Amino acid sequence: PHGPHLIETRAINSVGNIDPTPSSDTVTIDNAPNTPTLTGPATGKPGQQYTFTSSTVDVDGDPIYYWFDWDDGTNTGWLGPIPPGAPMLANHSWSKKGTYAVKVKAKDIFNMETSWATLEVTMPKNTIFDRSSFETFLQAHPLLSFFFHFISERFASV
Repeated sequence: PHGPHLIETRAINSVGNIDPTPSSDTVTIDNAPNTPTLTGPATGKPGQQYTFTSSTVDVDGDPIYYWFDWDDGTNTGWLGPIPPGAPMLANHSWSKKGTYAVKVKAKDIFNMETSWATLEVTMPKNTIFDRSSFETFLQAHPLLSFFFHFISERFASV
């Protein structure tokens, strides 16, 4: 059956003498939980807090712990335990712009760990000037387009 089991052995020599002190060891029969799911926003802004959700099941029905790695040098440590299948929520905010590989893994109460689940999250750089939108605007307003072209030619020679 599932769980820890105590195994004891005694030695018997060739003339039938039995060792009076058994040797023992505990063996745990267990399966790791399934690799967890990981959901949350794929983009965001630095300084804002975001919630990520993970869940998994354990074929043995064991309670589950979760570990979130935020890819910025921080993590949650082990959170839980909670019942298998129940969602684990974790919040995080990034202080810098960039792309982060958020990871989560799970383990059961017997320390059987899963592999990592990963979600890429981007804290994009703010774009003040969107060139393609400006070009579309100028195509819709040919007189302004001519004016900007004229001004840019005039100042290019200065």
